[in-house]
Amino acid sequence: MPETAQRPKFLLLETIMDLLDKKTDQDNLKSVLQDSRQSLEAIKSNFESDLSGLEPHVTEAVADEIQLIQKLFTDWDNAFGAIDKYFETGVEFDLVSAGEMVKRCSEGLNYALECYTNNALLAMGPTDIPRLNLLVKCVEEVKNGDSRNKLERVIADEYITVEGAKKELQFEKNVLTYPEQDEMIRAYEKLQEGLTKIGFFTKDGDEKLLDQGLKIAMQAYPQVKELVPKVNYKRMIQAPTESALSNLLINMIVARRKGSINDQIFMDTVREVEAEFNKTKQLFQHISHQDSGYEEEFREAGEGLEMFQGAIGDCYAFINTREGLFLEQAEKELRKSADMLVRASKFFEDLAEREGKTPCVRCGQYNQPQRKTCEKCGAILPKAAEGPQTSSTFAVQEGGKFARVSDERSDEAVPENLQKIFNAVKQVKDGEITTEEFEDSIYQLQDVMEKHRDAGFSPIPHVSLDNLPQAEKEITRKVLEDTKEIKTLFEEGYRDWEEGLDCFLEYVETNEEDLLNQGVQIMLEGNRKLNRLQRIAADMNRMIQEHKDENQDTTETEGEGQE
Repeated sequence: MPETAQRPKFLLLETIMDLLDKKTDQDNLKSVLQDSRQSLEAIKSNFESDLSGLEPHVTEAVADEIQLIQKLFTDWDNAFGAIDKYFETGVEFDLVSAGEMVKRCSEGLNYALECYTNNALLAMGPTDIPRLNLLVKCVEEVKNGDSRNKLERVIADEYITVEGAKKELQFEKNVLTYPEQDEMIRAYEKLQEGLTKIGFFTKDGDEKLLDQGLKIAMQAYPQVKELVPKVNYKRMIQAPTESALSNLLINMIVARRKGSINDQIFMDTVREVEAEFNKTKQLFQHISHQDSGYEEEFREAGEGLEMFQGAIGDCYAFINTREGLFLEQAEKELRKSADMLVRASKFFEDLAEREGKTPCVRCGQYNQPQRKTCEKCGAILPKAAEGPQTSSTFAVQEGGKFARVSDERSDEAVPENLQKIFNAVKQVKDGEITTEEFEDSIYQLQDVMEKHRDAGFSPIPHVSLDNLPQAEKEITRKVLEDTKEIKTLFEEGYRDWEEGLDCFLEYVETNEEDLLNQGVQIMLEGNRKLNRLQRIAADMNRMIQEHKDENQDTTETEGEGQE
């Protein structure tokens, strides 16, 4: 397999940068340029020699990589020519352009040679681990009578690489510990044991040691392969920010820019990060229209999410264009958005922690459900509606399955119209009704909701102030003022229902079952709000009426005394 010879190419780029910064002169650049040309010729020769020895099925498996490498050799020649042009013109812009070409060629050729090597080894078999396949191939060659020199070099290189990785893990444990570290160290030690036995074979020719060493290596390499992504993940989420998701993508970007990972690994990670990000984004969108009074928090969270989304887009743009500036931009966006995402995460957790608590209609404090008065301002908290509740509904369980549940909490009571649409959801999911019939059920509920809106339906009680004494009017006005917030939240509960129905309509178009689960969850949340607000409004009405009755009794008693 060909050598990538990274150092001369990167040395050329460094020398160009130094010359632009006046830290070196043209003579030094000419010398480095000559060395780089010789290095590239050596890489070409090694590549062509290696290519000529490949079996046809392997050559076919790496045809795309071969074509890319040959193109990059031409690009390198053009980059060298751009530097020659600078020597002729002395124009700094020509040197800057040449530097950009060298940068792209360096990253591109290193990556292409790496892909070529790994994919060729994979095609050779017999396993899905390139380094293990190389070892097996070398062992087979030796057993067929070839020199042991190549096997000895491969064993030595691999042993040094494993030893370095093991020491890095041992040093890392001083500042960061996680279970996979010790597992990985043990796997590396087992691999070194096998490599050592093969190493002894290359010295004394004892084939028993060769077979023993290869057997151990065949067991150790899969263990290493399984643990590497786990260890890398634990490392990557730790720094440089407080956001684990941002850290993972930042570190993958850094690794991709260095050429230590290929496009496939990078894109797999980007897609995984995007999937997790979309969950956070959906949560934000769902919560953002349910709570009022947090405009600044939602604005900042939205800005951070938008910036993170831009970083993901830049990663995809890099894959399409091979332009490294997209990765640089993505890294900057991720670092800037990290603090915003951390604060947003804590904010979401705080909102989630309130679930099931009773809000005070006076000060907004969330109280434990068993409290009768607000722990912040002392106001009487709304009581749960009395009497049995019709509470049969659907809950979404793991795996996206629907199950009937019975819950005595009044917040879970489901009105008849909502129960009908939930029944339709279950029926269409089980294949008991067609999507057209399900669509009809959706439109029927939409019509009912429109009629309620047209009729001016509201949970806020109508209270006449005409016949109340002045003191009663003041109390009543205060209560009615508090109910303005209830009206706003009532509208949000209805909006949840509308959003849930939109999910169902989208299911009709796409047949994606997750949309059913999502719609049910959203509508249940809206229904909890509507139930809770109806109860609070009824309790307010009762308090006003009781206060009015008490004053009427007092007035009648005083009148009797005067008689």
